[in-house]
Amino acid sequence: MRAAVFVLGLLTITQATAQYAIGITVGAAHLDLQERKRKNTTGSLNFEGVDQPAWSMAVFYREHAPGRLHLGGELQVDRRRFSASWSDGGLGSGGSTTASVELYTVRLALLPEVNLDRPGNTRLRFGLALGAVVAGRMNGTRTGWGLNGTVDETLEDADPTGFGGELRAMLGLGIRVPLTPGGELVIDPFTALSLMPMVRVGGGSRSWESGLRLGWAFTTKRMALTEWARPPVR
Repeated sequence: MRAAVFVLGLLTITQATAQYAIGITVGAAHLDLQERKRKNTTGSLNFEGVDQPAWSMAVFYREHAPGRLHLGGELQVDRRRFSASWSDGGLGSGGSTTASVELYTVRLALLPEVNLDRPGNTRLRFGLALGAVVAGRMNGTRTGWGLNGTVDETLEDADPTGFGGELRAMLGLGIRVPLTPGGELVIDPFTALSLMPMVRVGGGSRSWESGLRLGWAFTTKRMALTEWARPPVR
């Protein structure tokens, strides 16, 4: 019993003196996609099905320096798969597409953290994430019309033109479970809401995502970024 108390105390002291942590998390989320009507557009968009869950991972940096507010940031990668149909244009010219779409998106997120308990093992995380589509494909059909008539096209592993990254607001928890003197289990429940549309075809889109990522972090006593940036005391 005394040995267990000693080990727990040693882990707590080690984590308390750590300046920052670097780690990785992997998880899944429920993804909801809807059409977002835009002004001055004649396009339309209909999501016919979204593959669940949406898988994602993140490589992160989180500060553990003394204080209640901490700097945090991460590089996120996720995969989304869905079926949709959309159209643009009017009576003169335009086009309509029905396709299954697969997108791989990379996002850079700035996520400050606020301690919810005295040790700082449970934190509220909030901030913004900006992304870009780095790979993807579409399979389906496209019909275009204009002055020269109608043209039908089959899409086979085509580039996902009209799809891009989005600006998202994120909110979640960061739960730390110290397990070794230099490492900790990380549990990250989160939710995210799009502020700028992922889909730029049709009428545009909005997304809402809620999920959980699990991972591992390595802690260090080296000086954190905010300590490096702080002006010297004279």
